[in-house]
This record gives sequence, structure tokens and C-alpha cells, in this order.
Amino acid sequence: MLSTPPNPPAVSPHQTTYTTSQTQKEADKPVYIFGYGSLMFTPARTATTADPENTKYIPVKLNGYERDWRLVNKNTKMRVLGINPETITYTTGVIFNTTKQKLSSFDKREGENAYQRTLVFKEHFKFYTKEDTVPDNAEIYAYIPIKTDIREAKGYYLTENPHDENYKIFLSYRDVVIAGAFEIDEKYKLNGRFAQDTFDTLNSESYQVEDDRKNPKYSRHPMNLQETLKEKQENLNTKKDELENKKSKLQQPNDENIQSELSGISKQLAHIKYFLSQIPSFQKSWPKSLEKIKKIEDKKK
Repeated sequence: MLSTPPNPPAVSPHQTTYTTSQTQKEADKPVYIFGYGSLMFTPARTATTADPENTKYIPVKLNGYERDWRLVNKNTKMRVLGINPETITYTTGVIFNTTKQKLSSFDKREGENAYQRTLVFKEHFKFYTKEDTVPDNAEIYAYIPIKTDIREAKGYYLTENPHDENYKIFLSYRDVVIAGAFEIDEKYKLNGRFAQDTFDTLNSESYQVEDDRKNPKYSRHPMNLQETLKEKQENLNTKKDELENKKSKLQQPNDENIQSELSGISKQLAHIKYFLSQIPSFQKSWPKSLEKIKKIEDKKK
């Protein structure tokens, strides 16, 4: 039996700065994210922000946590993936390095009303490959659903009833998770172990499922990424124009705050432009991914 993991400290969304009482040494700790859902799938993850140079995605098991689908989106009626403490099981996923500056992008991606960025500890991870590890002083974060009552929910809340037909798991979303597991499995030559372990720990059997494969509803599905990113591109261009207009009216047009914000927007736009150029290849390879998913589904029947 696995030991019960200690309750790790939660970190408020968008909290990426350090207090004055913390040392520079603490501020310089390497930062990692544990991705157990769509973050495993390169197109879905990098649509958020570009991977830092030399980023490595390490396949792991996180002992003492299990996947569940209790978090629901009130507007789309979609169940979304989460994890919660459970002493006798594990969750598969990847640990990948990022920067403190990019944590806010992931906070925004996961949604401040849906997930809380929470520290998890290295000793609870089991690595699939012997040569892979992370530094002992690393800060490893996972996004864990926020327990919100429906009466207080702003978009997302936790439901205890898996049979509630008002909310369903969209196959387009679940497929992206499994495709990410296959991607990692093949990259590390794990002979199907990681993909199978991920499929076996999805814990989706008790929930209502909607087959939307012919018309995917999940926004980070390869077939929807182009529309999702073009909308983001349009919003960023609008914000850029507003800042440029504000800058032109200032007595000091080289205001550092505005310059910094404009620089950040330019980097995001450059990334979106590059990513949009890659979407056709993602879409072209998707049928092969779906074929693998159907095979692993058939194997369990």
C-alpha cells in the first residue's frame, strides 16, 4: 500500500512572485509542471506557450493520486480531467521544466476558477526510465481542481454524481489525453507501458460519454486549434493596438511598462504565427493517432 501523500501547499493562480522574506536561492529553484492530461500532447500544450529550449518531458507515475472527471464546465456541459489524493493508486503523466515567467501562462490556460496550482513532492514520483530524474530542490506543480459549490461556481464546479447526464466526457478531449500518452511512450521507447498505464488509469468508465469524434468540441483538439488560436491572435492584436494608441498619447512614449507589455505580446504573436504553420501537419497525423486509440479501446473490451 502506498503511503498517504502529505497535503502539499496550494499556490494561488497567477502567484509567481516571491515575498521579500524568501531568499534568492529559493527564487532560483528549478520549476517543473506535472502534466497528466492534455499537457502530455505537444499540440495542445504548445498552443499555450512555446516550450523553453531543451525542455524534456519525463514519463512518471505520481503515487497517491488518481484521475477523475468530477470537474465540470457549466457552459459547455463537458467534464474535464482532474486528480485527487487516493492512497492506493497512481496517476501517469509527464514532468517538464518551465520557467517562473511562464507559470502565469499555464495558470491562465488551466483557469483560475477551475484548477489551483499545487506543489507536489519528488518522493511521490516513480520514473519510467532509470536515467531520468529532476533536481532534489525542484519545485514541481500540478493543477488540481478547486472544490467549488455549484451555487458559487464561475464556469466550473465539482459534481459528485458520475451518472448525471447533464455533463459528459467528450471523446475529443479524452482522445487528446491518450494521444499524448502514445506520443510520450513512442519517444521514450516504452513498448506501450506508459500508454497502457495511462489508459488503465483514466477512470472514465463510470461517466456518461459523448462521441463527438466526427465533430470535435474540445477546443485544443488538433481539428480546432486553428480557430482557437486565430481568436487569440485577434484578441492580442486588439490589445496591441490599444497599447500603441496609449503609448502615442504619453509624454514619455518609451514607458517601460508599456514597452514590456508590447514586447510580450509580440512574442506571443510570433509563437502563434509559427504554431499556425504547424497545424496542417498535426491534423494530417491525427488519423493515425485515432487508430491507435481505437486499438487500445478494443483491447479492453
